[in-house]
Amino acid sequence: MEANLYSKNWAGDVYIGSNWNILTLLYAIFLLTPILGLVAAWATYGVYWGLMPGMAL
Repeated sequence: MEANLYSKNWAGDVYIGSNWNILTLLYAIFLLTPILGLVAAWATYGVYWGLMPGMAL
């Protein structure tokens, strides 16, 4: 019965939590969104945008 009371988030009767929580997830989303957007813009420059007027695809 006592073994069920222990997990990786608890050290005896003290809650120590984990490295991942909702703030970590939100931080990753808000950090990765502009980075991935810039990578996509760099990869598609001259293919989908950044063309001279009158140039056809």
